[in-house]
Amino acid sequence: MAERPLILLHASFDDDPEKGISNRMLKAVQEDFDVLWLKDLQKNPELGKNVIAAQWRPGTKPQITENLHNLPFLKIIGNFGVGYDHIDVKFFNEHGVKVVNTPDVLCDSVADMVFALMLASARRLVPGMKDTMGPEPIKQFNQNLLGLDVCYATLGKVIDTAALVEALEMKKIAAAALDVTEPEPLPRDHPLLKLENVIITPHAGTATVETRDKMNRLLLDNIKAHLEGKPLLSEVKPKN
Repeated sequence: MAERPLILLHASFDDDPEKGISNRMLKAVQEDFDVLWLKDLQKNPELGKNVIAAQWRPGTKPQITENLHNLPFLKIIGNFGVGYDHIDVKFFNEHGVKVVNTPDVLCDSVADMVFALMLASARRLVPGMKDTMGPEPIKQFNQNLLGLDVCYATLGKVIDTAALVEALEMKKIAAAALDVTEPEPLPRDHPLLKLENVIITPHAGTATVETRDKMNRLLLDNIKAHLEGKPLLSEVKPKN
């Protein structure tokens, strides 16, 4: 029987209910791969010599970078999400490791969250939704640009947090509804948490069973394609 490829995963749901992989997604992974848990790699670095793929969960510490010397045959990292500012893509590419993410498959659920936040924060629908990552954070807020409310469910760096707080306090905008913050999570004493005209949800824009299954499937299909010498479906390129 041919040896199955080995994939490094951060943690199970039982070990880390916040960032661990769900039992449902783990079952899909185990259909094609054997699994090595990060905690086991840390206990016995020798186990890493057979790892060919790894999944990176946004919001977790950069354990793959720190353990790269124990992963001599690592070929590809699957980032479970779209944003990849937390990954030094150039660094990994220079070490012969490809990086992929999960674009497109999460658009519907994120759009649902954006409109849910808009409805929760306003008496009527308003302009001003930002759903893509711009080149610079938004620092200037006014009603002509954004209407009365700010809603976003994307990378927190889209909006300058300090400028948003000032705009809310000065009543330049009526309210803000956020699914993503910068930093994340916010410190318990952060000014945003003290404002009554702010709604914050826990980065849950992709939190549907269907969307998470699609994200997981896309990562696995990318990894399988790379191992078979086929083009990657959603490779991340280093930023210039």
